[in-house]
Amino acid sequence: MNLLIIHGYPIGISWTTEYRIWTNIRNRCRNKNNHAYADYGGRGISVCQRWDCFQNFLADMGPRPTSQHCIERLDNNSNYCPENCKWANRKEQARNRRTSRLITYQGETKTLAEWAEQLALPYNTIRMRLSSYHWSVERAFTEPININKGNRKKRH
Repeated sequence: MNLLIIHGYPIGISWTTEYRIWTNIRNRCRNKNNHAYADYGGRGISVCQRWDCFQNFLADMGPRPTSQHCIERLDNNSNYCPENCKWANRKEQARNRRTSRLITYQGETKTLAEWAEQLALPYNTIRMRLSSYHWSVERAFTEPININKGNRKKRH
């Protein structure tokens, strides 16, 4: 992509999605008036100096693979930089939040949502077993689901 660059900024491509994403990550990390600043710049998240230039950002990240992809930081407590960022779809991003619950089972660590999907168990069943009933991870993941529990007929 040949771009006309003036003072490190590309001219004529501000309409591209990649440019908008680049602008947004810089704003939420640097602009105290940005609605998301508290969750980014306010927590000490910054954008690497290399990405002060859009061309470097685009060279490192490449074009967005699909319209379903957004930029994601692999470590949510670390900065925006080539080593810590990738394009991820919404499902991947939803599983990489500060609030995601990580569970280690049989030597593997995954989010509760990933375990639910892999084990073909309802997410809320596992969540309740662990949080409300205080079951062990082993029991929560291996105990069969009682499908008749809510369908019992009253005896007179």
